[in-house]
Amino acid sequence: MKIAQTIWLVLLLAAGAAAVYAQPFTNGIPPGLNMQSDPPGFGIVTLRTGQGMGLNVVCFDHQVGFVPPGPCRGLLMFHDAAGNDLVRTTYELKPGETKTLRFTLPERVAIGAIDPCWIPAPGGRAVASVEVFDAFGNPTLFAHPAAARMSDFNNSSDGRLDPGSLVGFNPQPDPPAFGMVSLSLRSQLIRVNVACFEHPVNGTPPDPCRGAFMFHDAAGGVVKTGRYEVKPGEVAALEYAMPVGDTTGNLIAGIIPCVLPERGGRAVPNVEIVNRATGDTSLLINPAVDRMSQFQKQ
Repeated sequence: MKIAQTIWLVLLLAAGAAAVYAQPFTNGIPPGLNMQSDPPGFGIVTLRTGQGMGLNVVCFDHQVGFVPPGPCRGLLMFHDAAGNDLVRTTYELKPGETKTLRFTLPERVAIGAIDPCWIPAPGGRAVASVEVFDAFGNPTLFAHPAAARMSDFNNSSDGRLDPGSLVGFNPQPDPPAFGMVSLSLRSQLIRVNVACFEHPVNGTPPDPCRGAFMFHDAAGGVVKTGRYEVKPGEVAALEYAMPVGDTTGNLIAGIIPCVLPERGGRAVPNVEIVNRATGDTSLLINPAVDRMSQFQKQ
């Protein structure tokens, strides 16, 4: 018990060192943020000496239903196991832009349970992800909040902005949400898969699936795009890998997978990070789910 208390005491003292990653803020929610927001929920992530964590937020840049994309604002932070802030910062992003808050466990702390947390402000659709990096900066773990519709990321209390709440609503694309992934340009490629569900749902037979998929960079630019048109039971895939000759600069890049399904069919997407030399899949990523109320049993 004394050892555990000592570890957390050291961790709390080390919080000041984390300020190199972001400016500290006072406790509470900054003025202008939605006090009744329904943020996504991340669980505890355990770090060891020298490991770092990144909390990424992507401002979705495609229309959802009839609603065009808007800017995203909010608060990012890391807590320790006692609920104390280790580091925090605000973000204000245009559609397509990203921001990352980082925290590295100090060398004098052997192990620490860290809780990533973010509170979105009204407007925009912010998609979050968490990554863990080893002491050399290589990504070793990826996590989304616990699934999947972009309309869930609209934090407005005005039902007119939620396509699913419209009476007589004519279904419009409501795409799944993926967060930013750190890709090793020399050794990895990224692949987005779309499987067209082949079984009836509530007596409704399956339909063909069609739509677009693409990859964005951290600035919102499209680095590769394609279309899929598959029958029930079929699968389509899109891969992106930086040409080997172009990897002399930045060796780690933030890439955002994106799937825009069209009406009809039930397209189930996921993302793989693949070793270019061996073909082994090191990460398998499902779409993000996002609302803390989904964790509450009714």
